[in-house]
Amino acid sequence: MKEKTKQEKIELILKILIVVIAFAVYFTWSCSQTYNSAPDEYMKYDICKYIVQNGNLPHGGDETIRNPIWGISYGFTPIFAYIISAIFMRIVMLFTTNEFAIVVAARFTSVLFSTLTVVMLFKISEKIFKGVFKYLFVILIAFLPQFAFLGSYINNDSMALFSISFIIYSWIIGIENKWNIKSCIMLGVGVRNMCTFIL
Repeated sequence: MKEKTKQEKIELILKILIVVIAFAVYFTWSCSQTYNSAPDEYMKYDICKYIVQNGNLPHGGDETIRNPIWGISYGFTPIFAYIISAIFMRIVMLFTTNEFAIVVAARFTSVLFSTLTVVMLFKISEKIFKGVFKYLFVILIAFLPQFAFLGSYINNDSMALFSISFIIYSWIIGIENKWNIKSCIMLGVGVRNMCTFIL
């Protein structure tokens, strides 16, 4: 029994270590990546800036956020992630006016939700894999360059991936518990969260 408890402690430490390393990778990348080196980051950042400056949500056709070259804006897309980014920007602006620091603050939403996705991946892997494959599953996704890249710039894809992982975990829990009230609520929350990215 003591050996099992010790093994569980080792596994917990290993999981925490992987999550912390993943967070460090995403955050470091978000700090080192130049502004607008990611797809349309400047157009997404315009939404965050608009929310911070005006205290309300923009209309997609607003001239201040509409790109003059493309004639469109990200104001017509789901912007929940940008609302959270605006909150982080406001917090950082209490301490500095450095523009790049404020950009990194906006990127922190992606860093945070990518890290939370890694946590959900561990919960999923515990249900479907055994032994070393539990960790391999998480590591192969968490440190996939494309996934890490999503966690380093302003977008709503990181939050969408978190919602998808939450939905998958909810399905597993629902099947295990024969769809009791808790698992139904979990799935409902996951689906509702996902709807903020497609509606």
